[in-house]
Amino acid sequence: MRYLTWKLNWDGNYGTGPEPVAAANGGRLEASSWVNPTVEAGTIMGYLTGDMDVTLFAAFDGVEITEAEALAFAQGIDENAFVAGGGVVGTTTEIDFEAI
Repeated sequence: MRYLTWKLNWDGNYGTGPEPVAAANGGRLEASSWVNPTVEAGTIMGYLTGDMDVTLFAAFDGVEITEAEALAFAQGIDENAFVAGGGVVGTTTEIDFEAI
């Protein structure tokens, strides 16, 4: 599993993500639910498949991180975060959707 953090590019109203860049280069980038809102524009953590060079994501401040860094990123948001099978980062915290 490859992990990537990135920020959206804002045109004033809408955010554009790097997912099309991954697809155009034979890979796939999937955003996780882990978003750090304390960083300007929010930093998103997701999963990258394919052998592409991460410099393709420079316009989005894309940075490849390790599994340990991905877990630390998630635990900075939710202390119950853990790495599940297949490398996906999950949590045991229940969300009260009615409170949202």
